[in-house]
Amino acid sequence: MDIKRLLAGGLIASALVVAGCSPDGKIENKQQDKSDVAVDKGLMNVEIKVPASFYEGEDIDAIIASAKEDKEYKEVKKNSDGSVTYIMSRKQHTALMIKKKESTASNVKEIEEDSETPSVQKIEYNNNFSEFTVVVDKEEFENSFDSTAVFSIGFIGMLYQVFDGTAEEDMKVTVKMKDAKNGKVFDETIYPDALDEIGEEK
Repeated sequence: MDIKRLLAGGLIASALVVAGCSPDGKIENKQQDKSDVAVDKGLMNVEIKVPASFYEGEDIDAIIASAKEDKEYKEVKKNSDGSVTYIMSRKQHTALMIKKKESTASNVKEIEEDSETPSVQKIEYNNNFSEFTVVVDKEEFENSFDSTAVFSIGFIGMLYQVFDGTAEEDMKVTVKMKDAKNGKVFDETIYPDALDEIGEEK
């Protein structure tokens, strides 16, 4: 599986923040985003302004053209500062959430069935993709590069949580590794903590 393609496909997804309604009917943002992604929630529309930094190394015009073809937004426009604004109805946003859940499950299934990750036998997960249990042939797993694909599961879970409106400080994805032979969990990785640890090592 092309991990780079998978993560690139979640670029716009990582900029979406789901809002909830307060008792007085006003829109209340669940997340105070630290990446300068501007999210404006109206009663009828959802507007997201994604900064140019999110598209570094990407063809913004191609991304916009693709978004327009999908007709998942009312409007997509590139701003003078290089940022991109996406405007959609709340109905369209709800539809995107449904698709995101389906695509997340599909991405996990792809890892599970990929011939390039033979040690992986089964991947179990909860409803909001915050916890995964990867059942593997432990000996084969530890003597292969299958951990690279498994590592991507953390990203998959985090992207879904961003879609789901999880606040940055509350974001947590736990990936447990279980030995298929004895049913015991032999390793556990927590995201995004694991990413911070990798950064410190570098």
